[in-house]
Amino acid sequence: MKLLGVGCDIVRVSRVERLCALYGYAKVYRKLCNNVKMISPNEQKQLSPQSLAGRWALREAACKAMNVPLLSVRLCELKNIKPEIVIDRVDMQNVLIESSISHDGDYAMAVVVAYSI
Repeated sequence: MKLLGVGCDIVRVSRVERLCALYGYAKVYRKLCNNVKMISPNEQKQLSPQSLAGRWALREAACKAMNVPLLSVRLCELKNIKPEIVIDRVDMQNVLIESSISHDGDYAMAVVVAYSI
């Protein structure tokens, strides 16, 4: 394996709370995670603002680690585990991505390490 890159990002949770208040949770979720799926009313309460901020940081960190545009990175929600990072580029199919998300107080951060396999 060859190291492609390391990326990290930090997001202020209060910024995400403000965006949700202005535009609504479903729209903010779709924009931050680049996920076109509509959120059903039952799913809307799943993610706290801290978790949503962590996902935003994860997406930004993935862009930095792999040097790809933000629109190329999507997050897919999986039950009971961290979101999966999906890169919408043919040249990124043989990439192993390791990531970590953390949040405390008003900050959420993520780190992504990408390897070519």
